[in-house]
Amino acid sequence: MKPTIGNAELRLLRFIEETGPLTVRVAHEGYGEPLGLVRTTVQQMMERLRKKGVLVRSPGPAGWEYSPAAASGNGAQTAIHQFVTQALGGSIVPLVSYLADQTELTDAQRQELQRLLEALDE
Repeated sequence: MKPTIGNAELRLLRFIEETGPLTVRVAHEGYGEPLGLVRTTVQQMMERLRKKGVLVRSPGPAGWEYSPAAASGNGAQTAIHQFVTQALGGSIVPLVSYLADQTELTDAQRQELQRLLEALDE
């Protein structure tokens, strides 16, 4: 079972995914300070994500650098997994039904959904 990741942790994970390997200092300056978070809060969040196996830590030129774990998937996948598991009881049918009812989907989005459904059949 995948570990649960809170909303704040998920937003930080997505920031790290977009930014690349970074130190706590850089994460605090780019992510934490704009939100009014102190450095130790950002550090604790990064360590929790590391202990959950979502981030890895390695030595870098400016200190420990954190980056997404290769096997963890991306932040969006983690959030969707948690939503399907917790809110939908593990069933993707309500989610797919919701997507099918959306009239605001672009042609490209519809084609991508069709491609994904066809991939399930293979």
